[in-house]
Amino acid sequence: MTRPGQSPDYRGNEGDETTREVIRYGKIGCAAVGGIAGIVALFSSFYTVGSSEVGIETRLGVYDQTTGPGLHFKVPFLEGVRVMSTQEIQRTEVGFRTLEEPGADGTGGEYRTADSDEEMEHEAKMLTADENIVMVSASGQYRVVDPKDWMFNAANPKDLVQNAMESAVRQVVGNHSIDEVLTTGKEAMQSEIASIWQALLNEYDIGVDVANVQLQNPQAPSDVSQAFTDVQNAEQEREQRINEGQGYLNERRSAAEGQRRTLLEDAEGYKSQRINTATGDVAWFSALLEEYERSPEVTRERLYIETMKEIYPQLRIFIMDEGSDNGLLQFLDLTREESP
Repeated sequence: MTRPGQSPDYRGNEGDETTREVIRYGKIGCAAVGGIAGIVALFSSFYTVGSSEVGIETRLGVYDQTTGPGLHFKVPFLEGVRVMSTQEIQRTEVGFRTLEEPGADGTGGEYRTADSDEEMEHEAKMLTADENIVMVSASGQYRVVDPKDWMFNAANPKDLVQNAMESAVRQVVGNHSIDEVLTTGKEAMQSEIASIWQALLNEYDIGVDVANVQLQNPQAPSDVSQAFTDVQNAEQEREQRINEGQGYLNERRSAAEGQRRTLLEDAEGYKSQRINTATGDVAWFSALLEEYERSPEVTRERLYIETMKEIYPQLRIFIMDEGSDNGLLQFLDLTREESP
């Protein structure tokens, strides 16, 4: 509808003006969007790779190249990049899952375990070499050393790593008796699991190196756990008794060894004493023989005198008064034994 005084073509002129305004603002908007997109593309064209990282560039989703530390350029919208660390230690778990890490003091944390989760119970339940069921949980640490293989040789490499570790744990547990699993075989089993796990990952070719494997405390199923606890207690008592017996044996052995050394030393001393005495007697007799051969009479007389000098001091002397006339009969008891 036209206003009074306006020509009939006024509506057409007003529509043309509106169209021109829309076109003008549209161009400005497109220019702004294009400018923003250009700025975004410019800033997204550069990326930085850290000293312990590598960049995996893709072109239209296909692997293109691996870049090292430093500043790099990529074609916007056509090329993509994923920067990954080659030193970061990652972890996977069998028989349980960590939902929330514990605090720095080791407290707290939230887990899915075989006690409260049916899936974890099924995963932790394993069969030993002697056909006993045991509940085993383990954690393993690994490093991605070839990010290209990690990204392109498996659709879900994390699941593959976890499945490979579970397979290794089941194989090793199946090669050991339940006593070894529950008591003495932990260290050896951890080493075996790591070796088998690494071999499986090498077959999958996903660029992973195993760092270590840590077995948690394996346990018997709850319905027979008390019996196995009794067995473990008996085994510990047996080891204690053996250690006590070995200690007593070592103590007695040390005492016997000391006594043996003392007897040997005393015997050696007595031996030396007897030898020295005999040697002295031989020397004295030899010297006496020489003297006797030179002067037999003199030597006999000297020997007699020396012998009497040794005998006389040991004799008792009785002095009788011959001039006494008291009429008493003097009696000498020759049968009495006198002490020297």
